[in-house]
Amino acid sequence: MALRGQAKLPLFQGSDWQTLLVKGGVFRNGDYFIRVDDGVGSLMTVDFVNGFAIGPKATFGKVLPDYSRIEIDENVKWTCSREKLMARGALRYVFAPQYFGFLEVFGGRITNDFDRYPVMGDTERSFATALFGWNHFKLYEQTSVGARLYGALSSDLQLTALIAWEKRSQMVNHRTTSIFGKDASPNIPIVGGVPMADFGTDKILRLDWQVDYIPGRMIVVENDMNAYSQSDYPTFSLRGTTGIGGQLRYLSLEAMVSGMCDGWGKNQKIVYQASSGFYPVRNNVMLMDMHHFDASAFALQTKPNIALFSLLDNYELSTSKPWVEAHAEWTNLLWYAQAHAVKVVGRQMHNELSGGMNLMNLMRVGVTIGLDDFNFDAVGVNLVVKI
Repeated sequence: MALRGQAKLPLFQGSDWQTLLVKGGVFRNGDYFIRVDDGVGSLMTVDFVNGFAIGPKATFGKVLPDYSRIEIDENVKWTCSREKLMARGALRYVFAPQYFGFLEVFGGRITNDFDRYPVMGDTERSFATALFGWNHFKLYEQTSVGARLYGALSSDLQLTALIAWEKRSQMVNHRTTSIFGKDASPNIPIVGGVPMADFGTDKILRLDWQVDYIPGRMIVVENDMNAYSQSDYPTFSLRGTTGIGGQLRYLSLEAMVSGMCDGWGKNQKIVYQASSGFYPVRNNVMLMDMHHFDASAFALQTKPNIALFSLLDNYELSTSKPWVEAHAEWTNLLWYAQAHAVKVVGRQMHNELSGGMNLMNLMRVGVTIGLDDFNFDAVGVNLVVKI
């Protein structure tokens, strides 16, 4: 299990056109291929800032004689309410397919969540926005250019590095109601109960890196494809981020340990994750550069998330102060139970205890109880439908 936002290269496999268009996947014709991650869900999104955003999102590639690959990502959207073209592209060279290693350059202009690695994907956010007027996630415009390197130095050691120049611009809502007439809240994040101050336009140079050590992991061949075996040992990760904008604005460090093991009986699994971090330098840390926790109070999710705080709003505990968090989950074919804890310096400790039915790993229905400093805070219902 990796830190949030770790670059990953999807495994190369084949799909038919129908599956590609509806669910996503890879269609291959000889040495050429097309990969679509979300099928029809990637063609149109909706939020209160852009309104409907319509356009294709896909990856085109060619397999070279030595099995390395050239890939081109494109994501072009016309925003109907803003009446503005948004586009982002990337050119990627997969130089070590046996270790999933690649080098890419990217650039473009997109709308981004203030949490760089949001809990909800485009399809989930569009559903929540259009039907329920739920826009607790907030957006800004990002113009960027940069490069990313990802590679496994061995089967059990991998490295990610990124350098990017970014221009970030504040935005406002261009739609105010959902399909059923529910009013949207302003496009202003609430952090610790306080609305974020206006920032206009901001420019920064980012330098990010991450090292993951997965002892016991091996590269195996499955259906003529390389894949990583499941390690019986924990994964150890170390991550750093740096921001430069006229001065050294921030420097952050984070460490994580995570893993999975068998439970006490048949078909039981235990998953765990713990992390801690701090900002040795924090001269001017914008919200999009803070540490964000996986938090979303929207009751419906499309995949289980071991690190999700389902009773916290998206940016409620976002911080540049020292923090520590821990998560554990037990599952079998019929039931699941989770425990979560987070502590940010200067804030109350927040805990969540969840449990409910696990219907053949296809759907979960459960209840979550929230505690602040071990005092009852809230209770909520959770529904996970795997799509």
